[in-house]
Amino acid sequence: MKKRQNLLYRILAALMAMLLLASCGQSGKTTTTQEEETEDPNVGKYYLGAADAGGYGLELDEDDVENNYLRLKDDGSLVFQFDDRKYEGSWKVRKDVLTLKIDADSATKDEYQGSIDDGVIDIEIDAYHLIFVKGKSAAKKYAEAHPATDAETTEAPTEEPTEEPTTEAPTEPSSEEPESTAEFYYMDYFVIYWNDSHPEFGEIKSNVFRFPSDHTAAHLYLGSTEYEAEWKVDGTTLHLDFETGESFDAELSPTGESFTIKTDDLDAYFVWTLDYAEQEWKKLYGDSSETPAETGEASGDCTIEKQTVLDRDGIKVTAERIEEHEYYGPGIVFTVENNSDKVVSVNSKAYSVNGAMQYDSFYCKVEPGKSSEEFLELDEEVLQLYSIEKVGYIDLQFYAVDTETYDTVFMEDKPVRIKTSLFGQEDKPQIPEGSGKKYDKDGIQVYFVHTGVNEYGDMFSRLFVVNSTDRSLEFFEDDVTLNDTDVDGYIIDDEVAPGCVLICDLEYEEDSLKEAGITSLDDVTKMSFSLEFSDMDTYDDVAETGRIDIELE
Repeated sequence: MKKRQNLLYRILAALMAMLLLASCGQSGKTTTTQEEETEDPNVGKYYLGAADAGGYGLELDEDDVENNYLRLKDDGSLVFQFDDRKYEGSWKVRKDVLTLKIDADSATKDEYQGSIDDGVIDIEIDAYHLIFVKGKSAAKKYAEAHPATDAETTEAPTEEPTEEPTTEAPTEPSSEEPESTAEFYYMDYFVIYWNDSHPEFGEIKSNVFRFPSDHTAAHLYLGSTEYEAEWKVDGTTLHLDFETGESFDAELSPTGESFTIKTDDLDAYFVWTLDYAEQEWKKLYGDSSETPAETGEASGDCTIEKQTVLDRDGIKVTAERIEEHEYYGPGIVFTVENNSDKVVSVNSKAYSVNGAMQYDSFYCKVEPGKSSEEFLELDEEVLQLYSIEKVGYIDLQFYAVDTETYDTVFMEDKPVRIKTSLFGQEDKPQIPEGSGKKYDKDGIQVYFVHTGVNEYGDMFSRLFVVNSTDRSLEFFEDDVTLNDTDVDGYIIDDEVAPGCVLICDLEYEEDSLKEAGITSLDDVTKMSFSLEFSDMDTYDDVAETGRIDIELE
C-alpha cells in the first residue's frame, strides 16, 4: 500500500501556550468493580480538527492534526502539544462549562472557558477559535470535512445578553477599494534560499526566522549567525528593520504561508512550518533528503474477511475490509450499528498490531436505530518503528458509553482479535537495534533506545516497554535528571496492554533544559529517571523501577 500523502499545506498560527480539557465528575481514581465503574468520557486525547483565526478558517493537513493535541487526564491534569511546544495545566467541567488552566508565560489569561460535548472541544484561546476532536481518526475526518472553513461547533455557554438584539439598517456600500491583506502566522518561517545559497535539507530547521506573537523583535538564524529585526505587517507587506541598519520589505503570499524579499542586494524566500518548508525545498532542489528510506508497505497487501467483532446490548460492530485511504494510508473499515435506545459512543480501550501498541484509538458515535462507518488507521510510520511490515492481527478492546448520562454501557473483558490473510506470517515487533535493557522484573522490561531531537527541535529519550503480565498497565515518569540536574520530562503515550510492547518518548521541556544549561545533545553526558507502573483496571501499584542511570556516549 502506498505511503500516505500530505496533500494540503500546513497552516496554523502559533502564539498560544496553553490548553486543556474537561472532566465530568471523576476527580480521582477509585477502585471499583467492573459493574460499578463509570469512565469519564471526557478523559482522553483530543486532536486538532479545525481552527479559525480572525474569522478565517485555517486549512489543516494530517500532520497538523497529529502534532496538535490536548490530553485530558483523569486526575484533572492535562498536556497540550502545539507544534513544537508542550505545556501542562489542569482542567475541570462545571455546569457544562469546560475550564482550562494553562501553565505558560505567553498565555494572555490564566483560564480559558469553552464547551466539551460528545468528544468535541470547542474553545477560544486568545485570537484563535479551536476545535479538538477525541481520537486521531475522528479528528482527521473532522478536519477533512472542514477544509479551511470557520471552526463551527457548539459554542461555549455564555451569560445572557443584557440588551435586546437590534437589527441595524443596511448601509450603503463604500466606494473605496478594500485594502488588500494577507494572513500572517507567528512563530517560525524557515529559510529556503538566501541570495545564491540554500541550506542542506537536514539543516532547514537551523535556518529560521522567528516572529513572536507579542510583536517584540524577531530573530533570524542563519546557521550559527543570529540577527535581530523589528517588524510589522501592513496589508501584504512585512516591514523588517534589522539591528545592522538594513531595512527590507517582504511580500507575503495571500495565505501567509510564505514571504519573499527581492531587492538589488537580497533575494530570499521563507516558508512557514518545517513540513511545508521541506516540501518546498524538495520541489526546488530535488528529493535528496536525509530522511530514512522507506522500509516497504506496512500492510503487506493483507486482507481480512468480513466479520462481526462485537454484538451486545444492541451494539454491533462489523470489520468490513482493509482499504487504502487517499489521505491516511491503509486501515480497517468498520460498520457500527446501534439498535439500542441510547446515543452511544463506541471506543477502544487498547489498540495493538501484532502485539505493538498504536497511538490511535477507535471512536464512533451512533444515534439510536442508526449505523455509522469508521476508518481505523494502520499507521505505517508507527509500524516502522517496530519493524513491522506484515500485519497478521489487530487487537481491540471495545467499550461503549451513553453520551447523555456518561454511564458505561459495557466494557469488554478482553480484546477481540481480527486476523488478516497474513496471520502466521506476521512480523513480530522488534526491540530497536542498540537498545539496552534497564529494568527486568515483575513481568515488565524497560529498554533505553537512544536520546535525540525530533523534527520540531524537542529533545527526547526513547524507551521500549514490554508488558509480559496479564494486566493492562499505565505508567508515569519521576525523578528525571540530565547531567544530575532536575528537568521536566513528559511521557504522553503511557499505556500498554497485556502481552504487548510500546515505544514511547520521554520528552524534555525546553525551558527546564535552558535552566539546566543544556542547549544541544552534545551538552548531555548522562541521564536518569524512574517509572511507576499501575493496573489500569484496579489502579493498584504494580512496580517501581527505582532510579535508572544511563551514561551517554
